[in-house]
Amino acid sequence: MRRRHAWALLPLTACAQLAGIDNTTGPDSSGAVTLTLDRTSIGASVVSTPLDLTTLSATYLIADAVDPTVIERVPADAVATGVWSAQIPSGVPSVLFSLPDVPVPYFRIFDGLGRNVHAPFEVPEHPNPVPPDAASSTITMNVTLDAPYAAATESLAFYVVGAWGQHAFVADAPLDLAPTLTSTFDYAMATSISGRPLARVAAADAPLVLEYTAGALTAALEVAGFDQTAPQTITGTMTTVPHDLTIATPVAPAAISSRFTAGRPSVAGFDLRWLVTAAPGYRAAQTIGPRLAGGVVGLADATIDATYGNPFLAHDWHSAFALSATTSRTYTSPAPESLPLTLAASLVQVTDGTAIDTSLPAPLPVLISIDDLPISTDGVDVPLSGTAPVKVTFVNDKPTAATLYAVLVLEVAPNQDLTALVTTPKVQLVGTKPLFSIPPEMFVVDHRYVLRATTITGGYDDLANGNLTARSLPYASGSFDSGVFTVKAQP
Repeated sequence: MRRRHAWALLPLTACAQLAGIDNTTGPDSSGAVTLTLDRTSIGASVVSTPLDLTTLSATYLIADAVDPTVIERVPADAVATGVWSAQIPSGVPSVLFSLPDVPVPYFRIFDGLGRNVHAPFEVPEHPNPVPPDAASSTITMNVTLDAPYAAATESLAFYVVGAWGQHAFVADAPLDLAPTLTSTFDYAMATSISGRPLARVAAADAPLVLEYTAGALTAALEVAGFDQTAPQTITGTMTTVPHDLTIATPVAPAAISSRFTAGRPSVAGFDLRWLVTAAPGYRAAQTIGPRLAGGVVGLADATIDATYGNPFLAHDWHSAFALSATTSRTYTSPAPESLPLTLAASLVQVTDGTAIDTSLPAPLPVLISIDDLPISTDGVDVPLSGTAPVKVTFVNDKPTAATLYAVLVLEVAPNQDLTALVTTPKVQLVGTKPLFSIPPEMFVVDHRYVLRATTITGGYDDLANGNLTARSLPYASGSFDSGVFTVKAQP
């Protein structure tokens, strides 16, 4: 059933032009459009299964046949596990849908990416994760080190690929390092590496004991995965990691830093870092995995020179090299609230460790506008009708076309302790042009927001066919946060 909505979006012709797709696309033989979603679990191995749609929703947005300035909503039906569908005879409609995000669910809109779109929901996890049980989460270590331990320069950690939990062994903890690592700890108190709730160890996981010197992996012990239903004791001997891989690549930090100077609002505090990980999800352009090496690049540096080793290649965890440039600014709300919020801009590039590149090719968004009003300073009031679509555009620091463009709407509000401002995602739009039409109900009068504009270059090998699951390296992105603005009702 089609539902007319009280608010208007751009006509479908404009939406199609926005996506770079001709709206005269002929009728589909069945009249159906589809959105297929996979849950891609990135653990010790990568497992993709159709996404459970039980608690989710999807709605297509199309131009009304009578009044093209009004958008009709066409609710999609779940026709199979992981597949939404609706009957729309022609055109390339946008689709608004939800995902089981953690910790805060928010909407996505694919703007004209195709009549039949296939996309992954990529999650660092093993399939069907469950939280650790306090009664069975005790782990005792009895691990022989590969060499005498130097506490001043070395560090040790228990790291679980799949559950993505990490416990660092620190000097003030009860541990013995001569000649073995002997310690008992509660895994339920480990740190979640993924940002998702900590999961207990499963048989499909790869528990590791890792030793680092100056940030580079120097020794490792691989442990067989286990179902964490009872206290565990881990034994074995760590093996020295030979540094048989070399990084010798030019880098231009001053030129990279200069790209951020065009951004408005202005940002500062340039930071450039590189990192190599053993990445199970490298084919999906995901870099999560055990750190192999990394460092900071100074403004005067001309090259990145380092050696490292990857003892996990037998697991198909390729070395993923990431170069990340970031800058930031701090917004402080007016008195009497006077609360800070850190906002940022970044350029990121991820390449295979055997084909390292530091060119950071993605365009950097430098100015974001709402209904043609530049949000180039903080504290701007933006009048919105509440019924018309909200047009968002942004310009980049160079004319090179990106593969995809995105805008994320973030609501700004005080944290629970009233000590700082925090952001909460509301909706993200993805398309093939830096021009978007946002449903007006995503904004509330007298609430504050930030828009995060992003460009993506590479990483999607079959985008022309609406297939976002065919992922690969290299992958690059650029992002920039707009000024903080407050929505006001139009007079």
